Amino acid sequence: MIRDTTYIRIIENYIDAYNNPYIGKMISDMHHGIKFENVSNGEIDLTTRPDNKWYYRVQESSREGKNIV
Repeated sequence: MIRDTTYIRIIENYIDAYNNPYIGKMISDMHHGIKFENVSNGEIDLTTRPDNKWYYRVQESSREGKNIV
């Protein structure tokens, strides 16, 4: 079972990368079952899931030391 501190670390890591922005770091903790949603004015306006080609392209670029924004 994952501890609450692990969830907090994952969320803080994502927020830090989002604010910088550094997409490779944003997806570094993602698993296929995880989903991040941005809520603005009470509506979800962006959903990030690691289940598409974009994720794999960013993941590969991250391994190569590139930052795709």
